[in-house]
Amino acid sequence: MIVKMMPAQYGDCFWVSTNKKFNILIDGGLKTTYTKWIKPLASVKGKTNMFIDLAIVTHIDCDHIGGVIELLLNYTKKQSIGIKEIWHNGLFQITEPKKLVSKYQEVKKDEEILDGIIKRGNLTEEQKNIGVSESFALDVLIQERGIVRNGGNLRDAIYDKTGDYYLNKSTKIVILGPDTESIKALEKYWQKEMIARNYRFQVTDKIKLMQAFEFQMSAVNNYYAPFEVKISGTDLIEKYLSNLDEVDSSVTNCSSICFVIEEGKNKVLFLGDAVICNEGNVIKNIEKRYGTKYHFTAIKLPHHGSRYNVSLDFLRRYTADEYYFSTNSMKFGHPDIDVIADIIYYTSKYDKKLIFNYPLDVVKKFDRSDWKQQYHYEIIVGNGNAVVERRYG
Repeated sequence: MIVKMMPAQYGDCFWVSTNKKFNILIDGGLKTTYTKWIKPLASVKGKTNMFIDLAIVTHIDCDHIGGVIELLLNYTKKQSIGIKEIWHNGLFQITEPKKLVSKYQEVKKDEEILDGIIKRGNLTEEQKNIGVSESFALDVLIQERGIVRNGGNLRDAIYDKTGDYYLNKSTKIVILGPDTESIKALEKYWQKEMIARNYRFQVTDKIKLMQAFEFQMSAVNNYYAPFEVKISGTDLIEKYLSNLDEVDSSVTNCSSICFVIEEGKNKVLFLGDAVICNEGNVIKNIEKRYGTKYHFTAIKLPHHGSRYNVSLDFLRRYTADEYYFSTNSMKFGHPDIDVIADIIYYTSKYDKKLIFNYPLDVVKKFDRSDWKQQYHYEIIVGNGNAVVERRYG
């Protein structure tokens, strides 16, 4: 198995190739991620065809869907971009269509509300807002391009009851989340936001409704201040530790698709921007499948290593040979220093590697030979201008 962590700025974008040449794209980072990284990886040398067997969009967030939108905007029959299937939980996967329709006949006001959301679009740090100039959302593009979604059933979400997805006899994807409650919470939040705008749920244009849903939900961002510590003359790693007992409440993050890609003895856990707390169903599902403790090949930390998205109990019970931190630390200041410290300190009996795709200032605090020897860890840092590749035999 080969895992490529792309420099997607403050977003996520991973390319996974199995031993049978099955290519999986996990999230797409920002808009520029497509041009710089996804397109070159997906292209076959000397041909115009592109091959992606499965694209997984973990949740609706601008730093995860931008590159996928750009990919689909460039999807034409002439280019023959081969995307066999895509996983994405859009509006009509998280709610029943009948809930969106009423007998209310005053359509004009509803149209104005939808137009207002779409016009405002999805603000990002990039100069050009993703998909706004074309008025396209990812949900719409998937439907218009005729790509198989979520195993072929347009009405079903990908969630923890979906079941294992077999790529071949030796490789499968074990889906751990989101749970039903998280999907319902996302639906409830959407309904509440639209009611607050006096929307009457009179569906006259389902395409426009999908656009408005995605633009509205991808604009939901909860900001949490990073963990701060005072550095003294005697610097011990214990000074950076914390209990990680505060929890992200973002409904979009909680709806992230979480899964393990298994190939033989290799098991890589991808957690999107999920909230892995002690009482949450994701950690319960991990326990059901892998026991109360387990050592993975690699773990992609949730929400770029945010302290609000992972519990100390999880870090102690579920360890790995390698930990992925995917971010340039811009915008929200991820990863948090206490998450890195807790991993190093509480897994000291294991040899491990911390993988960063950008040279972050926070990494320098842990680049110490004495700590590395005592706590058994290595640090691998990308330069932010090249793909970080990991190979597992």
